[in-house]
Amino acid sequence: MIVSNQTTPKVVYLIVYASLALSISTAIFGKDQCVDPTDIIDPHVPNLSNSHKELLIQAFRLDKETPYPTCSFTLDAKLEYIPSRVETYDPWTEKESPWTLISIKGREPKKREHKKNPRYTRTDPVTAWQNIRDLIKWESLSSLEETEEYLDISGLILLQVGKNEMTDANVKIRIRKELETIENVTITLIKSHKINFAATIKDMTMVYNYEHSDELNFPLLTALDIDWRFKFFLAPASSKENLVYLNYDCPKEKQLSLCPR
Repeated sequence: MIVSNQTTPKVVYLIVYASLALSISTAIFGKDQCVDPTDIIDPHVPNLSNSHKELLIQAFRLDKETPYPTCSFTLDAKLEYIPSRVETYDPWTEKESPWTLISIKGREPKKREHKKNPRYTRTDPVTAWQNIRDLIKWESLSSLEETEEYLDISGLILLQVGKNEMTDANVKIRIRKELETIENVTITLIKSHKINFAATIKDMTMVYNYEHSDELNFPLLTALDIDWRFKFFLAPASSKENLVYLNYDCPKEKQLSLCPR
């Protein structure tokens, strides 16, 4: 699912409730070295034809107990008002945080900069995948457009704004038919929402771009584009963010087993 580590009150916090999902291995692990499988979902999609429903199930792997692969990667964050940051994510690290700051604006970060929390929406691919998968309102989905290459599906997804409020947002899913995989997901806030006494989020569009991995037979997140527009008590503001996910490394020897039933 989609998580925000942002600390500023100017942003929408997307809260995800999902356990870390990892790939299957034939090795035997102790209880602390396994993960629960993702739930198998039989979506209620009354507005989709049987063929489109089957394509949706395959694209989201809804009929499989195969968790999303956990990978190391490099995140390159390009922002309007925040210096560009490059960070690495290692889910296997024993440090307190899996994130390590590599550079800011192409230079080596200073010691104090390592301690600062990034002021942008940062997520790992596992969380992003689970967020989309678990918060979609399946019954709202309907076919939007179909070509020889793609099927576009639209509907609603739950979005948590502020601290404790959920709201509906529009979602558009593009499925690449030949590979039966997600190409991109676009989430758009339906109406403005007050997030605190001084700030209202007027518009928000998030685009998750995926690329199919032939080796893993799975869509991997490659980029997240976010366009925020806020109205504040004193002045209006906007922000654009582009997070690029590079250098995926999904080592099979590090993939954990599923927990025994």
